[in-house]
Amino acid sequence: MVRLSIDEYISWRMPEKDISIRILSGDIVVLTISPNGIDAYAQYLNVAEEKEVKAHQWFTIETMGYESRVQIHPSDIGYKIADENWKPMPLKA
Repeated sequence: MVRLSIDEYISWRMPEKDISIRILSGDIVVLTISPNGIDAYAQYLNVAEEKEVKAHQWFTIETMGYESRVQIHPSDIGYKIADENWKPMPLKA
């Protein structure tokens, strides 16, 4: 279980296997997924909602309120963590 607060979030990362993200309690979160490091889409997740993130897709999660508790399953896999200022960027024409 991960506790997210106003000052804490899950930074951009890429799981090596498929994962399931479930909101256990607290406030709504925003889950942003980038399947290719270029495009990205965001969605709100409420308590008890669950979303799958495929292996090798970038994602980040942050709370929209004071605190949220998030479960990521399986919990024993590796991640590639993006550089601190990295974010998906559209291709330049």
